Amino acid sequence: MKKFLIFLFLLTPLILVLIPSKKQDIYLLSPKNEKPDVYVFTMISCPYCQSFKKEFLPKLKQQFKGKVNFYDFVLSDQKGMQLYSSATSQCNKRGVPLLVVGNKCVNGYPGDIKYHAIQAINDTLKEKGFEAVPTPTTNKQTATNTKPTQKSNLINNGKPTIYVWLSPTCPYCKRFKSELYPQLKRMYGNKVNFYEPSNIVYPGSEEERFFKNKAKYCKGRTGVPLILAGSHCVIGYSAAKRTEIFDAIEKFLNEREIQTGKVKVYS
Repeated sequence: MKKFLIFLFLLTPLILVLIPSKKQDIYLLSPKNEKPDVYVFTMISCPYCQSFKKEFLPKLKQQFKGKVNFYDFVLSDQKGMQLYSSATSQCNKRGVPLLVVGNKCVNGYPGDIKYHAIQAINDTLKEKGFEAVPTPTTNKQTATNTKPTQKSNLINNGKPTIYVWLSPTCPYCKRFKSELYPQLKRMYGNKVNFYEPSNIVYPGSEEERFFKNKAKYCKGRTGVPLILAGSHCVIGYSAAKRTEIFDAIEKFLNEREIQTGKVKVYS
């Protein structure tokens, strides 16, 4: 019996290691109330942070108004930098914009934050015994009369579709739209459809399923402008990217056995 007790004593630490422990919540400030805290970290010089603050953060705050506490920090501020260091050491994620809620850290825009922030906040609400906030959905009648009809027309008119994701606050997107996009439409408009899906993608929505299905060809890369021609994905815009975009479209059309004209690209 004594030997058995000694064996059990020695085995206990191993059992404790093997039992998965619940990941602890990250607390950067003293809790103000029972509501979950959402910490947002940005930098003034980060263009993706500015896009996030203009395009997405106001909608996120409105959606979860009264449900969570939002705290905004800028890394140029000493307190913001200290809290950011504490957050990144606990969640093993760096980079801005960074959103921390409960035991979840989501970073990157328009990457992970755009597609997973809402889910992270809702999961934290449910874990703490609160009711999750419904994901915004398009009104059924509106959805019937607009988006699906547009997609249906694009996909069923006999021409292949090239998908273009843009952001209204992205300077590279603006250059692409003014410098190259009109030329692409003139050259290829009679052979392909150019379609710009919804820029804001909510978890569980039709737009998210649509984006994930298409973005798999980008092999985990995110950013805008994003041009997807078949399985050919080009992200960003520059003189070199112009050539990549033309090459991607030509390859896509040639794969579909559509006659295309070659184009000389000027840098």
